[in-house]
Amino acid sequence: MPDLLPHPGSPGRAASRARADGRLLVAEIFGPTFQGEGPSAGRLAAFVRLSRCQLSCVWCDTPYTWDRTRYALRAESRRMSQAEVWQAVEAIDAGLVVITGGEPLLQQDRLVWLAGMCRAAGRWTEIETNGAVVPSRAIAGANCRFNVSLKLANSGVPARRRLRPDAIRALASTGKAVWKFVVTGPADLDDCCGRTLVAGDLDRRAPGPVLVAIEGIDGSGKTTLAAALAAGLARRGIRVTGHREPSDGPAGRLLRSLSRGGDRHPVMLALLSAADRYDQQARLADQGCDLVISDRYYLSGLAYHAADGIGQLLYQRLNAGVRRPDLYLFLHLDPAIAAARLGGRVRDRWERGGIAARVPQSYQAALHLVEATEDAEVTRLDAARAPQDVLAQALTALAPLLAEHEGVPRG
Repeated sequence: MPDLLPHPGSPGRAASRARADGRLLVAEIFGPTFQGEGPSAGRLAAFVRLSRCQLSCVWCDTPYTWDRTRYALRAESRRMSQAEVWQAVEAIDAGLVVITGGEPLLQQDRLVWLAGMCRAAGRWTEIETNGAVVPSRAIAGANCRFNVSLKLANSGVPARRRLRPDAIRALASTGKAVWKFVVTGPADLDDCCGRTLVAGDLDRRAPGPVLVAIEGIDGSGKTTLAAALAAGLARRGIRVTGHREPSDGPAGRLLRSLSRGGDRHPVMLALLSAADRYDQQARLADQGCDLVISDRYYLSGLAYHAADGIGQLLYQRLNAGVRRPDLYLFLHLDPAIAAARLGGRVRDRWERGGIAARVPQSYQAALHLVEATEDAEVTRLDAARAPQDVLAQALTALAPLLAEHEGVPRG
């Protein structure tokens, strides 16, 4: 029977069959050789490389464990019984056993015994994982360390496949996880720092109302869409509350006032912006409604304050404890069209020449940051179209989110 895989990075049937009959699907067992990463780098180790992985990193150095487009996976792996695996491991003179892959946690139910055998033999065990598989209670409690290699955007794997908040939280909660990143160049450092920042707290979409943020440059139609969306959803029986940033709270009012005045220090304004958002968290969580529509939110802060000279990673850190939206609706519009809509209006520092000219590029950088490091859900809307068409795009984007949200009436 052919070893069918839906796509190159799927675990496939062979791994399932191995689990079903108690055997491990192994690519190779080798050693002793040196562990090259993690806290045990430089120690002699025996390596148990398991076959199959659910990801498909473009730079992977063991594609023969998962890539059926280039390798005959059945020829590159074999099913081994517990006795066969232990006999091979025991023959290798090394005090450290590294279980690697592929992705070992795809076969985690067969690894508890191996960690136990290693412990009984006085050997330490490390499991190398991509951090996108939730560890079971049994393997989390085993005598082992987890070397977690969270994948960055350079892996070529979509964020929703490589970032699993539940898996990251579960691994972090074991107290036995160490973290590493593959950096291919200077540009990856921003992604790496952002991932480090959120690794223990990726899922900031709190219980309560669905939070939707409408984002875009000045003149893109955010306020118009927010009002139309609220009215359209209300007609369907969905309870909607509006929100805006800066808010009408004390920090928000001060930020608006200072933005209309003369020159102010960019750091002070960024701190006020973050303070305003923190001040509104309780209100956003307890609205007594089904959905909150925010006219600007965190993404605007990233974009506008970056255009004012504040690094986006710094601003991200300032907002580390702030709830993220369930959905960003980003109104994409040519800056020239937006300027024509504004008709030369300049209300505050954010709409003046230098900052305003930098905002479109800052928005693109902010979108990349939140999609790469926060697993953000972003829908880009064509804001050059008629208002009713933009509304239709927004409603289409919202439909699956509302269907998933418990307690929201289905209109």
